[in-house]
Amino acid sequence: LSLRIALLHCRAAGLFVVGRGMISGLRGAGDGLVDRIEGVMIPAASESLFARPLAGGKPFRGSLSHSPVDRRLLRALGRAEASEVVLLPIRIADRVVNLLYADNGADSLPDTGVAALRALTAGMARAYERLIRERKKMQTERAGG
Repeated sequence: LSLRIALLHCRAAGLFVVGRGMISGLRGAGDGLVDRIEGVMIPAASESLFARPLAGGKPFRGSLSHSPVDRRLLRALGRAEASEVVLLPIRIADRVVNLLYADNGADSLPDTGVAALRALTAGMARAYERLIRERKKMQTERAGG
């Protein structure tokens, strides 16, 4: 659902999972990402656009890097023609658990679209936190009852 909402503001969006020192493609939507993202993995410690929002927990918006890692990654995603990308971290507490990738193909992303994507990722983080609280509550109730 989140990726469908993201596509209202960009041409391609993808969700990456962060864990065990890797950034792994989970789901994609728009412009061919559906079929390409699942096999994509990149070390979290690598010098790449994807590592920037992971390291500082802050969003990245900008043009594509010319690093070999980024070129290979974007080629694997079929997004080498993208003029600008946005990578938005989704955090639970102080830990980045997902990255939302978005681009608008050869066009830049509009400021309003980026703001909407930021609001979307903030909502996703709140939803994760709510789910975790509810699960803990259920576990507590089972243990006590």
